[in-house]
Amino acid sequence: MASEKIVYGIVQAGPHDPNGVPYLKSSDVGGRIAPEGLQRTSLAIHAKFGRSKVVPGNIVISLRGNTGATSVVPPDLREANLTQGTARIAVSKEHSSEFVRQQIAGASTQRLINAATKGSTFVEITLDDLRKVEILCPPLHEQRRIADILSTWDEAIETVEALVANAREQKRALMQTLLTGHTRLPGFADDWSWTKFSDAFNRVRDKNDVGDTNVLTISAQHGLVSQTDYFNKVVASDDVRGYTLLRLGDFAYNKSYSDGYPLGAFKPLERYDRGIVSSLYICFRLASANYDHDFMRHYFEAGMFNREVAAIAQEGARNHGLLNVSVVDFFDTSLHTPGRDEQVAIAAVINNAERAEQMLINQCDALRKEKASLMQQLLTGKRRVELTEGEAA
Repeated sequence: MASEKIVYGIVQAGPHDPNGVPYLKSSDVGGRIAPEGLQRTSLAIHAKFGRSKVVPGNIVISLRGNTGATSVVPPDLREANLTQGTARIAVSKEHSSEFVRQQIAGASTQRLINAATKGSTFVEITLDDLRKVEILCPPLHEQRRIADILSTWDEAIETVEALVANAREQKRALMQTLLTGHTRLPGFADDWSWTKFSDAFNRVRDKNDVGDTNVLTISAQHGLVSQTDYFNKVVASDDVRGYTLLRLGDFAYNKSYSDGYPLGAFKPLERYDRGIVSSLYICFRLASANYDHDFMRHYFEAGMFNREVAAIAQEGARNHGLLNVSVVDFFDTSLHTPGRDEQVAIAAVINNAERAEQMLINQCDALRKEKASLMQQLLTGKRRVELTEGEAA
């Protein structure tokens, strides 16, 4: 990479100018760049910061945030600017832009980039470190052939990713209509009713007097997951006797804000028979046969309970990032639900949508693993590609 020209993005983008020039942020980098979705800055700023301009064929790399993510500027993005936190790599005529991008995305190069990143909480790579990254390059015609092969895999992954996004939106739409009673399933017409939270759930107060060491944390994507799986280590204190002991099916509420959960996340224990959580979590389990577990799981996940939490949270009051929600007030809230038979029917519809989404996620994960294996072979020279007579000439 030392022979390639690397320039840091320096634009401080001002107010959005719909008639201006597009600019790329680090969050825009990774995969294909869609010019129509980019924000724009003024022509004056574009003219002022000439060093930050990119043109088709340039590689754009994120230096912070999604560190190491790359994209090639497409032909239909004739010119654009980079913002701080991004850099461009102007590839020489002896190299294929797409091949170089794939090499940067490869496992071996990513290891070098990860080793060069600075800091543990704010991870970034400097231009000096980036310039030291070396990549293995075959002749140009072979670079192009390898890039074509890997691009085919990228297109397949992007196709399935789009299907995942569509399935997720369909599931969310179902949840928003069915869990509010706006859409009723055939055969159900009884009114929904309000019930006190404490009539449906009991608080889980069991302490860890059995010496359980499976410390759990709430992940927005994976739910209640063992810290050893999530962090590759246990980040809890050594003494966990005061932790709350959860059993399969129990719920935990994390009062801390996270992406997609502005009023905290509710997750049931599904992966393990039991585990322990910090006493900062509010834990509860179903106490009445009038309520279906899966229905309540979807009810919380869809944010149907957020209004109740917002009503009892002290406005602007947070303790170490946690919403100030008292246990007494929490159990004094209400739930708006149909009868159990309708709950079960609604949960079955959403469960089917959930399974369809998960199947596509699994398919996408499999494609990524297969591509990673292929990259390990093609980008290291362990496996050579067959060239046509014209390509080899």
